[in-house]
Amino acid sequence: MMNAQPLRATDTAALLLHVAGIHHEKGEYDKALSVYLQPLEISENCYSGKEHPVTGTILMNVGDVYSLKQDFDQALKYHQQFLHIKRKLSA
Repeated sequence: MMNAQPLRATDTAALLLHVAGIHHEKGEYDKALSVYLQPLEISENCYSGKEHPVTGTILMNVGDVYSLKQDFDQALKYHQQFLHIKRKLSA
């Protein structure tokens, strides 16, 4: 019998991203947002607030969901954060 190893935080974040993506695709935007915010927090903690591609991707997805909810102020906020990370990583 295999010994179950605890999930690393980054593995947990990846799984949560998939769950959030399913809610996103199903049009369950409030559920998607609730789940997307969990891997966002994990990513920010794991990478010590540094700009990281995973954090950027999550921010972009959150912005997309807010856009679909027609909450454009929130969408803009998250997309601007994504753009900041993208520019830092491209420099």
